[in-house]
Amino acid sequence: MATFDKEVQITYIRSVNKALQYIDENLDTDLSLEKISEVACFSRL
Repeated sequence: MATFDKEVQITYIRSVNKALQYIDENLDTDLSLEKISEVACFSRL
């Protein structure tokens, strides 16, 4: 069980990092919640 929890945590951190990287690389554009959530594989809701 602890291994599964750790894997979920790692996946979550990777997704957040993808979103942060996208934001950092696109600060000169119009950022949308839809696009950021798509990049991070999260629901926008």
